[in-house]
Amino acid sequence: MFAMVRRRCGWKISSFVQGRQLRFYSVEVYFVEYALVQKFTLVVVVVVVVAVAVAVLTAAAVVVVVIVVVIVVVVVVVVVVVVVERIVVLKKNAVLHHTRYRK
Repeated sequence: MFAMVRRRCGWKISSFVQGRQLRFYSVEVYFVEYALVQKFTLVVVVVVVVAVAVAVLTAAAVVVVVIVVVIVVVVVVVVVVVVVERIVVLKKNAVLHHTRYRK
């Protein structure tokens, strides 16, 4: 688009007098600025997309970490309950065994 406008303006410049060439340059500068704004907008869009992607991945990583922590806590609680229950049963059996043979 920029090249087309530039070519069109370049074609018109042959019929311009020296004083009106400023209009050609202002049009060219305007389109250069427009192209820079387009590039800047593209950079901003890319930065925003990358930031959103990083935020989503971070949130997903946090969710995974929370799930892993919950699983580990559940496993630890189950193991502790089973071990404590086993210890209680063993103590109870030992007390019963001791009292049984003490008589």
